[in-house]
This record gives sequence, C-alpha cells and structure tokens, in this order.
Amino acid sequence: MDQYNKFGEDLHNGKYNSIYSTGKRRTTAWHEIGHFVEEHNKNTLRISKEFVANRTKGEQPEMLRDILKAPDYDESEVTLKDNFISPYIGKVYDDATEVLSMGLESIFEPVKMGQLKYVDNNGQAHRARIEDDEEYLNLILGILLKE
Repeated sequence: MDQYNKFGEDLHNGKYNSIYSTGKRRTTAWHEIGHFVEEHNKNTLRISKEFVANRTKGEQPEMLRDILKAPDYDESEVTLKDNFISPYIGKVYDDATEVLSMGLESIFEPVKMGQLKYVDNNGQAHRARIEDDEEYLNLILGILLKE
C-alpha cells in the first residue's frame, strides 16, 4: 500500500465497511469500491478473472516495477500485462483482481492523460485511457449494468 492510497476495510460481520484515503488521489474511493464488489460478488470476481485469463493466454508474469520503472513495487508484485491501459489491471492475485477497480476509477475519476501504461527506457511515461481499449470499456460498463 503506497502513501497515497489507503485501503478498504470490511469486517465481514455486517456492521460496517470503510474506505480510507489521504485525499491525495481522487480515484481511491472508486478503486476500493471495485475491490469491495469483487469481494462480495463472486460472479463479478469470476468474470474479472476470466477476462484477464482470456486476454493474457500464454503470457509470462512480469514485475510491475520493471514495466512502470517504479521501485515502490516489490519483487512479488507481478502482472500479466497484455495490452491493458495499465499493466496494473493484470496484477496477479489468488482471490482478487484490479479489473473492476481500475475500470471504475478510469470511468468515474479519469486522469486527464489516462492510466500509466509503461515507462520507456528514456524515462518517458506512456498513458492510455479506458476509451483506448474498447473490450475493457465494454466489460466494465457491462458489469455496472448487469451485476
């Protein structure tokens, strides 16, 4: 967890759920709502995992720190990067994904220049918007309308 993003807390006892943020990133609430939905709607989690699996067939995991040139990511944080608008979407977890989380933040709090896709060897950041990946955009809109 980085210094800008806090976390969602779910006590699983029906009393409350909380999302914390320092306020430095406007996307945090949407991002954590995506994790909350996947945690409580296993069908959405299944759909998200299938989406990543279908898009990344045959890919080998890569370290996020290498793709994004960000040493904040540790060596255990790997992704199946595909051609997602951000390689973070393919981050490998056992029981979660970043699919809905990144999709919600991309729709409801879009960063002006888009999500960080990669940093080239010259240190130049390359970005993409959700509109650049029609399949992903349609998936997120479908989840919002159906689930």
